[in-house]
Formats: sequence, C-alpha cells, structure tokens
Amino acid sequence: MYKNIFLCFFLILTRSLSWGLDGKEALSEEENIYQKIANVAITVKGKEYPLSAFYSKSPIIIAQVFTRCTGICMPFLLQLKTNLQFIQTGKSYKILVLSFDPRDSESDMQQLAETFSLQNDSNWIFATTDEIETLNNSTGFRALWDSSSLQYSHEALLTGINSEGIIKKKLIGMKNREAISNLISEINHGFIPSYSIPGQNSMLNCFNYDPVSGKNKPGIGFLIMAVPALATFLLVLLLGYLSKGLYHRRT
Repeated sequence: MYKNIFLCFFLILTRSLSWGLDGKEALSEEENIYQKIANVAITVKGKEYPLSAFYSKSPIIIAQVFTRCTGICMPFLLQLKTNLQFIQTGKSYKILVLSFDPRDSESDMQQLAETFSLQNDSNWIFATTDEIETLNNSTGFRALWDSSSLQYSHEALLTGINSEGIIKKKLIGMKNREAISNLISEINHGFIPSYSIPGQNSMLNCFNYDPVSGKNKPGIGFLIMAVPALATFLLVLLLGYLSKGLYHRRT
C-alpha cells in the first residue's frame, strides 16, 4: 500500500516537471508502449527491407540518431556499446541505429558504424529510412530543428521491439547497464516486477495504463494523494476566514 502511494507522489512530481517552459509535454517512456511499431521501409547497405524483416527474426532495440549531431548522439552510442559489452543476458536481440535526418545517406551511416568499429558486428545494423515522420510518430520520438545551429534538439531514445513488432519498453536519456538489461529481458518476454501489467492494475495505483489509447488514466491512488492536499488547502482558507472575522469583531 505504502509503496503504491509513494509511487503516486513520485509520478505526480515527475509529470508536473515533464512540461517544458513552452507548455509542450516532454518525451515520455510510456508513450506508445504496447502498440505495434510502424512497418516502415529501411535501407541497409544499399538494400531496402521492411522493418518487420528484422524484428520477426529477433527482437530489436532502435536507437534514433543523426550523423551530423554535435550533441548527445555520439556519447549515447558510445555508452550503449560499452554497456552492452558487459551485459551477458543470453537473450537474442539486435541494435538498429536508424537516422532521423533526411540528409543522412547510407554512406554516412556506414561511416558512423566504422567510427565505433561496428561495421562488421552482425548484432548492429546501421540504416536510413524515407519514412522518418511515420517512424517518429510510431515511437513517440520528437526532434526540433534549430536553423541557427543547424542541429536537431532531441532526446536520446532507445525503443525495444519484440518479435511481434510490439513496443515493449522505451528508455530516455543515458541509461545504466541494469536499465538496458531490463529492456533486453522485456523484449524477450521477460517479466520486470517494477512495471505493472495492463489490465492487472492495483486499486491504489496513481495511474492505470490503457493499452487501447496508450495513455494513463487517474486511479484511486491519485485521489488518495489529492484529497489530503485539497483538504489542507480548504482548512487553511477556513482558518484564515475565521481569523479575519475574529479580528473584525475585536476592532
């Protein structure tokens, strides 16, 4: 019970901080979860394949980057490569590094693979797609173009896809080995106890996930957190009103 209430408080806090100064909602790890990834066409080493040709053979982890990035892309890929070298899960998966920049060519992506000495690693796939917007909408990825710096402003995102093409888990930002290991386990149908299963939500959950809409809806736990705060606010107003009335009687 107390664990659920604590999680409610944490979710309320993080959700309140997820809104930027411009009023736009930040990228969410829950967005588009349990939905099927768009089966876009991707180009790998000069040949075009549907995305399903890869995830149907093995779960995949999609890393969306662009080769001209002077920000997070390179540290992001370097940390991912380093972490994976120390993760021994015994589970199958492939890493699909996919450009979201229409300027990137197949040659650019191969040069990127060579930068990290991954050009001959069969577990890593470097690719481009002409259906960038469709893929971004499918994964919930957002990139804003800055014409002054000629750079995209974007988050570091890993999207885990199982062999049925379902988005099972997303990681935003630079994550540690444990988080990446959990992602690999989940796309291989592993159970992660810290994540609730759709349709089996606890009564005291702050938000209940709806797999149809892909959104979280307020639960009883949210009311448990909100009611004391509202009651305290009303009590302060009442005491202020009574104190004001008592002051006027004395004067």
